[in-house]
Amino acid sequence: MVTTQRLEPGMTVGNEYRIARLVARGGTAAVYAAERVSDGAECALKVMHAELAQDTRQRERFFKGAELSGKVESEHVARIFNTGEDEATGRPWIAMEFLQGDDLEKVLKQRGALPLREVYWILRQVCDGVAAGHRQGVVHRDLKPQNILLVPVPCRGAPYTVKVLDFGISKVAREDGTDTTLAFGTPLWMAPEQAHKGKLTPAADVWSLGLLAFQMITGRHYWKSANESKVLLKEVLSELLMQSIDPASERARELGGVMPPEGFDAWFARAVSRTVGDRFKDAGEAFESLTPVLASAVRRTNSSSSGVSALRAPTQPALGGPSPPGTGATESPRPSKASLPPFPSPALAAEEGAREVAPADVTAPTPRATSPQQGFYLAAAVVL
Repeated sequence: MVTTQRLEPGMTVGNEYRIARLVARGGTAAVYAAERVSDGAECALKVMHAELAQDTRQRERFFKGAELSGKVESEHVARIFNTGEDEATGRPWIAMEFLQGDDLEKVLKQRGALPLREVYWILRQVCDGVAAGHRQGVVHRDLKPQNILLVPVPCRGAPYTVKVLDFGISKVAREDGTDTTLAFGTPLWMAPEQAHKGKLTPAADVWSLGLLAFQMITGRHYWKSANESKVLLKEVLSELLMQSIDPASERARELGGVMPPEGFDAWFARAVSRTVGDRFKDAGEAFESLTPVLASAVRRTNSSSSGVSALRAPTQPALGGPSPPGTGATESPRPSKASLPPFPSPALAAEEGAREVAPADVTAPTPRATSPQQGFYLAAAVVL
């Protein structure tokens, strides 16, 4: 039987996790910082709201989301430790990896367009996580800056590790074509086929990756209405479903954003084609095609600047794995956390001045207020 008993610090859930504090409360569940009693390990504990826990379908969906996340094996996807049902309250729970960092939405609001090396670092890790899901037949369906966490722990030449959050609304994409879904996702980032009932494939995530890449490079949302101080859903959907999809460089120029590199227009056009079959088939193929575009652009930038290494921070040694294209880097030992430069590394700013900014045809959008919870996020904090 499900009870409405309030969970307080010091209480134990599932006979294993002692609650430390409430971190976030969403539509489906609350997230707590917790300690695993058996070994003292810190984790994020997601506990379903009592009123929803009485609904069998909601409970099934809650556990299904955890099951799907557990299938995705990548260091760039938040790990699921355990799931269960609390005996005392009857409420389902999920124990997850505890992570601290800034989400990409906050970073973009603070900094605008990112240096191309950072775009490479972030997309390499995002695509690694999403592609791991695609290999298991799992489509994320809701890729957006809020679901991308930058944890200040170095990873393969980058000064941070990127984690893709919230595979909880994902669903197995069946090869037999029976996978259908009602509209699910965030309109600013979702693919057109998500606006109606229909089959979803990994290409839906490719669409979102295209829009993410555009915003990181240009400092603007691709949809014109999304750059206004008040975003109207009707206008976003009109652009998404009916209006022409202009070349990336043309849209960046119109919005007064940073111009994308040579070759990006062609990549972007394929990533956001409304014809699903014309897109890259999955995240792996999309990133493989984008890599030479970014590498060539960074090399050109470096030839006209003060020798900043292509796609690599000069203050950070490579941390294992394949070296980014154009670096000529070899594997180096992982540095200690104490030796890391501030996040983000000041060295990244060296590239900023060398990139072309289009003349502003419109007034630059006014940034919306950031969350009062500054600089602290959990892998489980994006709750359904």
